[in-house]
Amino acid sequence: MGFYISNSLIETYRFRSKSRKIEHLNGRNGNTGLTAFVMKKIIEMIKIRDGMFIMDVGCGDASFFRMLLEEKPIKKNLTLIGVLPSEEEVNRVKKYIAKKFQHLSRFPSILQSKADKLDVPDKCCDLLICNSVLHGNGQTLSDFKKALVEFNRVLKTGGKIYIGELPDVNEMNGKNYGNSLIKWLIYLKKEQGFRSFVRGILNIINSTISTEPFVFVPKHMFYISNNDLYEIMRYHGFQMISKNRHLEINAAGEEIESKTRWNYLAFKNADFKE
Repeated sequence: MGFYISNSLIETYRFRSKSRKIEHLNGRNGNTGLTAFVMKKIIEMIKIRDGMFIMDVGCGDASFFRMLLEEKPIKKNLTLIGVLPSEEEVNRVKKYIAKKFQHLSRFPSILQSKADKLDVPDKCCDLLICNSVLHGNGQTLSDFKKALVEFNRVLKTGGKIYIGELPDVNEMNGKNYGNSLIKWLIYLKKEQGFRSFVRGILNIINSTISTEPFVFVPKHMFYISNNDLYEIMRYHGFQMISKNRHLEINAAGEEIESKTRWNYLAFKNADFKE
C-alpha cells in the first residue's frame, strides 16, 4: 500500500517522489499539459537574457528549465540552479535530467536546499523563480517571511523575483474532509463532479494494490491579500513590478483566469536588514 500522512509541504513532496510519474513533483495532480502552459507563461513574462544566473526554488521535475533550454533562439551562458528540499526528490530529478535532457545544450544543476536556507553565495542570482511553492499545504506567514529574507540575500541588487500562484483567499475553506477517504470522495462528488469522484476512487484503488503514493496533506495553506503582500515585500527590500491573475487551462483546453491565485514580479532594490 502507498498511503502516507504528511505533516509539512516538504514531507508531502518527499512522499510524492516515490510516484511512478515524476510529473507529480510539479503538483497540479500531475497534469503535464497544465504545467507546460504555466511554464510558457512564466517565460513570456520574465524576459531571459544571455549570461543570467537563474534559480528555480521548488523546481519539480525541472520542466521550466527544459522549456527554457528548448526555446529559440537559444540563450547563451546561462547558469541554471534548481532547488528541491529532500534527498529523494533531488536524486529522482537528477536521474530524470540525465536521461531526458541529453538533446539540450546544457543541464541545470539540482541543489538540495530549502527556500529559507539556500546553499548559494550572497548576491549571485539575477532571477529567482518560486512558483506554486510558498502557499503549499502546511506553509505559514512565518515561512513566507523567512523565504523572502533568503531570496533577498541571494539576489543581486536589481535582480528579479517571480512568485507565482499565490492565493489571496483561503483555498481550504469548505474542505472539511480531514484524512477521511470517504469524506474526501463525498467532497469530490459534490464540488467537482462525477468524473473527479471516479478518478478519486481509481487513485485509492491504485494506492491500495501498489506502492503508488496517496498523500494526506496538511489541512492549512498560506494565503495573503495583494495589499499585505506589497507591504511585506517592500519591508524585505523588494519593489513590485507587476501583478496578474494566474492563468490556467480548463478541461476543454480553454485559457481561464484563476479566481484565487496571483502571479507577482518584483525586483530587489535594497539589502534586507532586521
